[in-house]
Amino acid sequence: MSNCTMKDTDNGLRIKNWRGSSPSTAVDITYEDIMLTNVKNPIIIDQSYGSRGGDSKVAISNVLFKNVRGTTITKDEVQFMCSKSVPCKGVSVVDVELNFVGDKGGHPSSSGGLVGALCTNANVIFGGKLSFPMCPKYISFFGIHKNKSKVSTNIFLFCL
Repeated sequence: MSNCTMKDTDNGLRIKNWRGSSPSTAVDITYEDIMLTNVKNPIIIDQSYGSRGGDSKVAISNVLFKNVRGTTITKDEVQFMCSKSVPCKGVSVVDVELNFVGDKGGHPSSSGGLVGALCTNANVIFGGKLSFPMCPKYISFFGIHKNKSKVSTNIFLFCL
């Protein structure tokens, strides 16, 4: 896969779905070799998107963010806000180096000014070289295990 660059955008690397979504799955998603420049919310999984009521029922699993570099204008570099009823499983963050360059757009940080990662209802593995503090209570590993026997849906990120 060739390198991909995203610049001056509100849309970082996102997976999001509506609250109250019907049961479904999002499996085996990979974001790799990506350069971000002045991006808001660079890495995010948001299962509480929108104003619909109830927990999301979308089962998100086996997500890899690898070799992501660049700059961010928001202090919450990594945000995983997953559903209480169907927590995210097997999310891996490996070799992610993002530098906070200032809040040019006036967007507040949900972490109260800290630069780092936020994790709610998510099973996350952090590894490799990271430029930010990991979510509290998570352990850093330096190897990634993927279950190759699982049937998966491929999702690709295209940069034009």
